[in-house]
Amino acid sequence: MQLSRKGLDDLGRTRDILTDGRGGPRPSESQAVETALDFFVDRKCPEKKAARAAERERKRKEREAAGGTKERSPTAPAPRTRPGASADGERDGAGERSRYIPAADRHAVIRRHGDRCFVEDCEVRHAGQLAHSRAFRFRGANKVWNLDRPCKAHHAAFDSGQLRLVEGPDGGVPLIVDRRGRVVGRVRRPGPP
Repeated sequence: MQLSRKGLDDLGRTRDILTDGRGGPRPSESQAVETALDFFVDRKCPEKKAARAAERERKRKEREAAGGTKERSPTAPAPRTRPGASADGERDGAGERSRYIPAADRHAVIRRHGDRCFVEDCEVRHAGQLAHSRAFRFRGANKVWNLDRPCKAHHAAFDSGQLRLVEGPDGGVPLIVDRRGRVVGRVRRPGPP
């Protein structure tokens, strides 16, 4: 692996930060790189973000069940929503439908298929987009059951009508068919929890 001058400086700084301050052993360059990458992936991985969000939600529900819901004080900040959207994200103040998708719903979609395209044989990772099964313009909801995570190419193919979803045999995994009705793929099955 080749590093620029800045990369080498950052690697040295990482090694200094990882030294325990009491004069302990300085980690090797490999240990510093591994620790920095672990930290970066832990912070940026959508699947790990979704798992952390689910854990926070679980703890919040436990707190509410144990002690009831807390009253919000008048000085506490209001719950965060997109400007102009209601707390449920469905309509803004002027009565317009909002495209806002709550974080919990985004995380649930990522948990369902992982951080890759929802088309089974597509291995595109880290570039997934949220797409409505029933288009937003046709009153499709911004809810988990109406959202999928295709890559950019599959999203464009579904939006242009080149591909569409049909129910699988016996109500199983949905199939992906082309304009002529030929099966060209299937939806990725959810991985283990």
